[in-house]
Amino acid sequence: MRFEWMIGTRYLQATRQRGAPSVITIVSVGAVAVGVAALILVLAVLGGFEGDLRNKILGTKAHILLTGEGGGELADFRSVLEAVNATPGIAGAVAFVESDVMMASATNYSGAIIRGVDPNELRTATEIDAYMRDGSLEWLDDSEAALELRRRRLLGDSEAEVSPDALREMAEQLRRDVDRLEAEVQIARALREGSGGALAIAAPAGSGTESSPTAGERPEAGGPSLRDPLAEARASDGSGASRGGAAEGVGADGSGDEGAPSRPRSIAERIAAGRRAEPRVLPGVVIGTELAETLHVEVGDQVQVINPDGDLGPTGPIPRVWQYRVVGTFYTGFFEYDNAMAYLATDSARRFLNVSPDVATAIEIKITDLDRVDAVAGALRSALAASGRSDVEVSTWEELNSSLFAALQLEQVVIGLVLMIIVLVASFAIACVLTMIVIQRSDEIAVMRAMGADAAMVQRVFFVQGLAIGTAGTALGLAFGLGVVWLLRVVGFPLDPEIYYIDRLPVELASASVVAVVCGSLLISAVATLLPSVQAARLDPAAALRHD
Repeated sequence: MRFEWMIGTRYLQATRQRGAPSVITIVSVGAVAVGVAALILVLAVLGGFEGDLRNKILGTKAHILLTGEGGGELADFRSVLEAVNATPGIAGAVAFVESDVMMASATNYSGAIIRGVDPNELRTATEIDAYMRDGSLEWLDDSEAALELRRRRLLGDSEAEVSPDALREMAEQLRRDVDRLEAEVQIARALREGSGGALAIAAPAGSGTESSPTAGERPEAGGPSLRDPLAEARASDGSGASRGGAAEGVGADGSGDEGAPSRPRSIAERIAAGRRAEPRVLPGVVIGTELAETLHVEVGDQVQVINPDGDLGPTGPIPRVWQYRVVGTFYTGFFEYDNAMAYLATDSARRFLNVSPDVATAIEIKITDLDRVDAVAGALRSALAASGRSDVEVSTWEELNSSLFAALQLEQVVIGLVLMIIVLVASFAIACVLTMIVIQRSDEIAVMRAMGADAAMVQRVFFVQGLAIGTAGTALGLAFGLGVVWLLRVVGFPLDPEIYYIDRLPVELASASVVAVVCGSLLISAVATLLPSVQAARLDPAAALRHD
């Protein structure tokens, strides 16, 4: 074989300059190198996108999902959790309730998926803490912390920039605004309930009303004074008598007119007589950054969550609308997740969705070793069957996303085959090189045959030539492709996140892909030598030497 290798490599050299490869040899080697390098780069990019998608799915969703029979709800989910926690290999589990809703802000609305979870359990089953951009999951039960954060941002990063007097003035102004809004809401509610009291819009002419407005009156330019129920509410005391005079049906001493029939109190009296309620603390919600951008809200703002399956009214179902306060935002890089998902506290979500306390939509599970997901899923099925919960369906993340990853793998195979055509074209160049060598070196081949070289030896000579071209091209292409992949990993290729939703080009090259490319290139190069080598072996020495 050493003789064949020496003769074959010599035939690849230029005729006039011994030791230098011919131009057509260089072109053939370059064609193979370009094909191999392009194939490696494309497979690395496709693998990077697939790996990025896999990481985002596994970061936002659990490794194993438990649902009821047919994908329905889980009844008595706590017994299922006991079986899950007793199974080896489980890192964490979270039971949740989930529903499709509408979410609206003061400026926009969008569809959303609300999920009621326990924050501590969610941390054990997902990587949500790593994706939090603003706020905190802990604020789901304490939305006042989000208000405090919003206040600090409005005032500046440091409270030292604002004087204590200014802070007190701002707090007083906020308190007055809250009081005014509360009074207006109670007035509107009393009007809606059909109160017997009447709001005096204007004082009748000739009623002896003084020109200067008292408490509860507002002067209007060019007209009579208007009575302000909010001012009446503030001016009146807890007994229903205003500071400016006695209330209707009540004497100055508060004893009342015994002979007069009792009249319903006015709205202002009802507000003043009732105990002022403290401002209601809104429940918190954590939403994705894309959803927050759609709704034009940030941490501390209020949103409305609308459940179409609401209460039953006189004319049919009435959507249930609850107010929530945004207490956090997260960014996973998975657009469908960031644009739709919202987390609520479990109790709040159950009350809003009217879900029984012993029912869960599903249970998400995170395992310690992702490579053993099938084994852990099998152990879970056995444990659930032993505990009498054979109605629970166990699905792994690969089964839940099988169609998506199957499409990605098919895309890799198809693109790989298409790019392999580049190497195939390079193989035609190898065949052309060997054919030209057979024509140019026919006399030398005839001499070898005359000196006793058999047809098999001649075939091996040309096989070595084709294999040398394929090996050199594959090696150069492999080195160039791996070098570019390393450069993309270290330096990176920037992308516009507004378009691609990632800030750099992901690359991930599997060793199996590299081996497949190298083997495919060498195999194509070897096949390309068959026809020229057979042609050289069939050369008749007498006919080749006849004209010499």
